[in-house]
Amino acid sequence: MLFSTSIQPQVFWLIVITCFLGGFLFDLANLFTRLCSNNAIIKNISLFFAMTIWEFLLLIVVFKYNYGEFRLYCIICALLALFIQRLMFGKIIAKFFDWWYINFEKLKTKLLQRKKSDNKTN
Repeated sequence: MLFSTSIQPQVFWLIVITCFLGGFLFDLANLFTRLCSNNAIIKNISLFFAMTIWEFLLLIVVFKYNYGEFRLYCIICALLALFIQRLMFGKIIAKFFDWWYINFEKLKTKLLQRKKSDNKTN
């Protein structure tokens, strides 16, 4: 099937955005795993869902905008975008999630201590 190559830059950027979204999904899966006390089963299930959603989104982009043709630049673009996201933005997001998780645990501890002290006084 012949099609216009004028949409290839658009496909490139859509793949980049999709891969950054995929990396963010992996970060959310890791956060969810951490909230569940690093349970191995939860980790595998959450990573499975993150990978499935990311692959589904990538296939939608390729089928809808690139007429289902996987070209070499699509694969290279996807791998590079995911690699860059994981190395650069993934670390920033992980630090933010760590900060958020630590503060969440501190708040939970304070609330539990307050509840215990309220129960002792009654």
